[in-house]
Amino acid sequence: MKIQTCSPIFTGNTIPKTKPISRDYILAKLLGLDTFVRTTFDIKRDLKNIRLKEKINEGRSREVFKTNFDGIVVGLAHGAKFRPKELKEFNDPNGLILAKDENGSTYLMEYIKGEPLYGRDWKLPCIKGKTHYLENLDMILNLPDETFAEYIRKVIKIRKTGYNIDTVNPNNFILNDNHIEIVDLEKNSVSPVIKLGDFDPFIDNTHILRVLKQMNQEEREDLANKIKIFYKRIRKIAARENQNIGKPTPCLNNFYKDNAKVYLYYKQWKKLNDLMEYWLK
Repeated sequence: MKIQTCSPIFTGNTIPKTKPISRDYILAKLLGLDTFVRTTFDIKRDLKNIRLKEKINEGRSREVFKTNFDGIVVGLAHGAKFRPKELKEFNDPNGLILAKDENGSTYLMEYIKGEPLYGRDWKLPCIKGKTHYLENLDMILNLPDETFAEYIRKVIKIRKTGYNIDTVNPNNFILNDNHIEIVDLEKNSVSPVIKLGDFDPFIDNTHILRVLKQMNQEEREDLANKIKIFYKRIRKIAARENQNIGKPTPCLNNFYKDNAKVYLYYKQWKKLNDLMEYWLK
């Protein structure tokens, strides 16, 4: 069967030549439209057919987009071009990444229900301020012990396979029905142990100086008490998982941001104020 067609645009009495178009060609074009694309993803069949839709999240290193397949998202490094033909299946130790390109600028991942620990935007805690931060912190601190125990086991498993987690951005951690899902890994062979820094996302250590800047002294005291109780609790949970976590210790560089949680833990207000003055000029 052949279908005749011609362009609707012509000049004068000149009629363009008709060009036969096969039924198979039309069907292929229809299947390329969003409304006709299969929504059930099969990695063997559909890996090269992924297309980006709207952006749903953004982190320090990459953006996350919906795709034309239900339950499948793409994590794309800032400034990178999306090239689906370069994606290859990936054996992810965390079980979330389905495929990636050779340089790791593009991840194809299963969509995880839930919310990032402190919101869907990298700068969100700073924009919304201390109220937003404290509401999220209280929600996190009230999670059951098993949530953190499971998180510890997951981090150890990931590191045993030669990968590490990015603890800088709390957006890399999705809270899904009392389960912490880790959505950003990097190839980096490290010792499979748990450190205090692995819990930085739960207090949003990256933004904590800006939050403290918005607080009065009474609020800072209250935050210090909450974090101290949290760290003591974490050490006990880790001990039950045969992991030894020490108390916070300052870094050699007095103006290293990571010292914020240390000074807060020990209520060293002068050092904390110096740190804020240095970083928040």
